[in-house]
Amino acid sequence: MIRVLICDDDNDICKNIEEILVSINLSDQIEIETCNEPSFITSKEYSLKTIDIVFMDIKYGTENGIEVAKNLYNINNKIKFIFVTSFESYAQNIFLENFNPVGFIMKPINREYLIKTFKKAYDQILDQTKEVVISINGELKIIYLDDLIYIESQGHYLFLHYNNKQIKIREKLDNFQKRLPAYFLRIHKSYLVNLNYIVRINKEACTLKENVVLSVSKSMYQSTVSDFLKFKGEKI
Repeated sequence: MIRVLICDDDNDICKNIEEILVSINLSDQIEIETCNEPSFITSKEYSLKTIDIVFMDIKYGTENGIEVAKNLYNINNKIKFIFVTSFESYAQNIFLENFNPVGFIMKPINREYLIKTFKKAYDQILDQTKEVVISINGELKIIYLDDLIYIESQGHYLFLHYNNKQIKIREKLDNFQKRLPAYFLRIHKSYLVNLNYIVRINKEACTLKENVVLSVSKSMYQSTVSDFLKFKGEKI
């Protein structure tokens, strides 16, 4: 069961989002709660460690919804955030933050876009249980794809970076990429990056969460930006 929390001080917006979610064919697989008051969000009423997806109003009562989301992320860094706003100018800021923004939805709510964005978050939740199996010194080890930040190639070896850990295996990056879903993107001949962890990109570098900075190949820059924007649901 996927647990969804809708955070908006406008009860009509909460009802609108809930009604749309209930109407889709995943309704029997999700549990929905609403919260109109920011001060209640950390109360015992909500078991935040078991929340999977949060719809967050950017102007949440008297609070900044982005800051509220940061606090929730510190409690549960697996939460996927979908921001809801009447102010398009705020939208560009959410993807620069060090948590898990899936996308943003403008008010008034567009039903089809909400469903599309929700399904993206839903698929990411399912991906958290997907895994890759690697062999180290004759032993098999499982790494969950949601935890895998990036893969670095050095000579005949790969270094897998995940959960502040690093594993060294002997394999070609091209072969390893074939074992991964499309949201692992090649940004350089030596780097394969999980798009969920990208914070910003420019022509020289790609910055990941925890301030990891990797080089971006000049020949791959345009495709990297294009694929990142498509992944985030933006139009180029």
